[in-house]
Amino acid sequence: EATLVDLDYAVLGLREAGAQPGEPTLRALADRIRSRQKADGGWTYRTSESTPNAFATGQALYALRTLGASDSDDTVARGMS
Repeated sequence: EATLVDLDYAVLGLREAGAQPGEPTLRALADRIRSRQKADGGWTYRTSESTPNAFATGQALYALRTLGASDSDDTVARGMS
């Protein structure tokens, strides 16, 4: 299974190559990143981990922001709290 880093780097690489946020592959990656958010708003690198960490959370937020998510986005807002 892909780690959060794998998903984040896939987003960043595709964006750098010119892919647009609304493209199906990027929407699917964003959905996968969003689905891994923990109850407290943070993220972990692997789904087997239970305690979120700041670095993983920051990477997830950065990837989502490159796809157009803003502070008013529920996932981003939870991650920033």
